[in-house]
Amino acid sequence: ELPLKGVALLRAIMREIPIDPEKQPQEYVLVLQARHISKLAEEIVFLEAHNKKAAAPVIARAIYESLFKIGLALKNPELAAEKTLREMEWSMIQGEMRGAQEKDLKEIRKRPEYKMIGETVASLKERWKLSGRKISPDKKLSTFWCANEAGMIRFYHGQYALLSAFAHGSGDTLIYHSVGITTGYVLPAVTFALNEAITKIVTKYHKD
Repeated sequence: ELPLKGVALLRAIMREIPIDPEKQPQEYVLVLQARHISKLAEEIVFLEAHNKKAAAPVIARAIYESLFKIGLALKNPELAAEKTLREMEWSMIQGEMRGAQEKDLKEIRKRPEYKMIGETVASLKERWKLSGRKISPDKKLSTFWCANEAGMIRFYHGQYALLSAFAHGSGDTLIYHSVGITTGYVLPAVTFALNEAITKIVTKYHKD
C-alpha cells in the first residue's frame, strides 16, 4: 500500500533529523505530529484492509489536522509550540471543570481550581522557552487558523473540508457513502498528506 510506504519514509526521515527535545523543545512539536500522522495512517490501512471503512474519513481528517500543525511547526516553531501548549491547557481544564466553555477561558484562568493547571502551563512554558506573546490569550486556535498560519489553507478548503463532510454525515455525503464514493477517496487523501509532510520536512531541513 502506498500509505505504508509513505509512513516508512516519513519515519526514516525523522530519524535522520537531529531534533533534541531538551535543546530544541519548540521544534520537537514536529516530531510528535509526524509520529501521530504515521500511526493514524497505519490505522486507516488496517481498517480499509478489513473492510471497516466508516471510521476512515474521521481518522484521515485528523491526519490533515496534524499536517497543518507540521506546516506551522516548520514555518514558526514557537507559534506551533504555543498552540500545542494551549491545547494541553484546554484538555486539562476540560478534565477538571466539566462544562467549561472556551469562550470563558479568561475567566476560567482566575478560578481557584485552575491554580494547578496554571502552574503546569507555566512550567512547560519555561521548559519550551516560550515568550507567550505570539498568540493573543483570547484567540481561538481553530483548525482554520492553524492551516492559514501554516500557509496551507487550500488543503483546508479542499481535502480537509471533504473529509469533514464525510465525518459529520452531511446529507450529500450520506449519499456518497451509500454509493461507495468514499471508498476510493480516503487512501489517496492520506497518501497525499504523507507526501506533503515529507516534502515540507525535507525541504526545510535540507535548506538548513
